[in-house]
Amino acid sequence: MKPGKNATSIRQDNLRLILCNILAAGSATADPTITSVPSAGEAHATLPEEASELREAAKASAAPVTGTNESPNAAPLASPHETPHETPEGSPDLPTPVAGTNETPDEAPAGPSNLPAPETATGLSRAKLAQSTGLTRATVSRLTDELISAGMIEELEPVRPQVGRPAAPLAAQPGKNIVLALEINLEYVAIYALDLAGNVLTSRLERSDSRGSDPAVVLAWISRLAGEEASKLPAGQLLSTVLCVPGLVDTDRRTIVTAPNLGWQNVDAGVLLDFPGFDAGHFRVINEADAAAFSVFFSRPGVRAGYSSFLYVSAEVGVGAAIFFEGQLFSGDHGWAGEIGHMCVDRSGPKCRCGSNGCLEQYAGFDSIVRNAGYAAGTEGGKEMSLAKLSRLFDAGDPGARAAIDACAQALGTTIANVLNLLDLRLVVLGGNFARLYHRLEIIMKAEIEYRVLGRRWEDVQIETSAFGDFAASRGGCLAGFAEILNHPARWHEYGIPISFD
Repeated sequence: MKPGKNATSIRQDNLRLILCNILAAGSATADPTITSVPSAGEAHATLPEEASELREAAKASAAPVTGTNESPNAAPLASPHETPHETPEGSPDLPTPVAGTNETPDEAPAGPSNLPAPETATGLSRAKLAQSTGLTRATVSRLTDELISAGMIEELEPVRPQVGRPAAPLAAQPGKNIVLALEINLEYVAIYALDLAGNVLTSRLERSDSRGSDPAVVLAWISRLAGEEASKLPAGQLLSTVLCVPGLVDTDRRTIVTAPNLGWQNVDAGVLLDFPGFDAGHFRVINEADAAAFSVFFSRPGVRAGYSSFLYVSAEVGVGAAIFFEGQLFSGDHGWAGEIGHMCVDRSGPKCRCGSNGCLEQYAGFDSIVRNAGYAAGTEGGKEMSLAKLSRLFDAGDPGARAAIDACAQALGTTIANVLNLLDLRLVVLGGNFARLYHRLEIIMKAEIEYRVLGRRWEDVQIETSAFGDFAASRGGCLAGFAEILNHPARWHEYGIPISFD
């Protein structure tokens, strides 16, 4: 036995190892909101001959920036132990998953996504599980029985292989062990629920305008919506609730420190949220960009998608980012890393809500793009403007729309290049409006990245789009909630999972 490892901690690690291998081998149902992704040719509008000088210059100098379509080498499912009943020092990485499916929002097509595609899996039998984990069959059988008794997994009907005896595959129990995620965006709220098997049990989107809103009113409203959706879930199976917001959060105190675009300061969300089944003791607040990045890192609960390091950048009214580095979300000293929307693009640029000048958000946030296109807030055109309408104006050659979207592309490309030069990442995933506008942004954005990223001379930067549209943050919130639970078996009983380590 390794120093510092007692029988209880080894049992916890082995339970986690077995469960994560079962999750990685099992299959999940498809997200009901998924639509097909158009090919680049279908989605790319024809540019009129009178394109802006900036765009023409970019066309002339741009070389492909997106790297090959091959995914990085995926991590193994689990490393065999040096001895049959021990796990390596530290927490073992969650297994590499089969990746999630592609979804685009209904308003505008997203850019092409070459993130790993889903695969069909059949589950692991006890014998195969012993082989993949390095544990003895007796240990696997005993711990598997515990997980079955706790309602986390089930043993399916035996499958007869081409050679050998029939084997009963193991899989997570559908409809049990659920995480519910709520997202408050400036223009909508979303409710999303996943079970441990990766099935989407609910996905609801309600449009709204929460700019400068009263947090008590908004949280009461989303509590009502969450209660309606939670009432449809199997009783007694809600393990945790995650709230995703566009701002700085204190995860320890479960508060929203500041959300400038919402107009919120020091909001105790755990006190204001209330719906049947909600437990403030099993509640997390997470930044929405961080949450959305979890939908890239994990394909389904406990199952990694194969990318260990990447930059996620998304935009709605605000602009946010998240950084995964070597398999970990980089949060910074205060948990506030990723505020890319407030990186300076122009010191003499327009005033931002944060109090600074010339932030990326003033060029790439939706309200700013509309304003820069000549449709000021409060005017009839500004009130009625949507991303789809703005895109149509761009495609029709409207000079204001073209100038605004081109300026967004240039500012975004410059800012991404600065981050890549600092962090040396090879993958960038675009979400939100950046995914929807991808084919209108890509020429200038890629030209800026190519021009400014030093490492581009030796290796291409890979740029992809998020696969889950408006549900990226809420889906990622569910996956982040499951990661928190699965990483700490000693606390499973706190969530009502009947496995004791006393």
